[in-house]
Amino acid sequence: MFDLSKMGDTVRLLSIDPGSTTTGFALWEVSFSTGAILSVQTWTFNAGDVLFPMFQPDGYGDLLRRLECLRNEVYATLSRHQPLAVMCESPFFARSQPNAFEVLVAVLNTIRHAVNVYYANTRPLFIVDPSTAKRTFGVKGTGKEVVRDALLRHHDVVVKLNKQPFQLSEHEVDAVAVG
Repeated sequence: MFDLSKMGDTVRLLSIDPGSTTTGFALWEVSFSTGAILSVQTWTFNAGDVLFPMFQPDGYGDLLRRLECLRNEVYATLSRHQPLAVMCESPFFARSQPNAFEVLVAVLNTIRHAVNVYYANTRPLFIVDPSTAKRTFGVKGTGKEVVRDALLRHHDVVVKLNKQPFQLSEHEVDAVAVG
């Protein structure tokens, strides 16, 4: 059972923008008593970078190998940072890329598996649909740059980032929006 008395005032929350090759992460540190954002660390994980030394016809490795790398990275991230909760964006079905949905479902299931194993099935993976994440974050319009523009309007988040907003990849920006 999780003991809140041992937690202290700082809680960590992990938000994830899933991808079959590149995944964005945002680790939030928040004051439990005030709700104030203390820090937001962002990074990306690229499974292709891990697999690149091995010979792969496409330079990225096959999907199962990338998923295995992602599962290992999520598990290592959970071990390293021990977040109280983990949130992940759900797959989005785009008519222009119908095959991408199936792959993203596999990515989400891989992340869910790592969370379930790490927490021994005692904590859920919170799923946030893309439109809710963007609406809650104040995104108006479509496209990747509108998410970054919305981030810039959240001064309380921007000043706590470990990087300048324009240094963040689109995956990091989306991971922040999911959080």
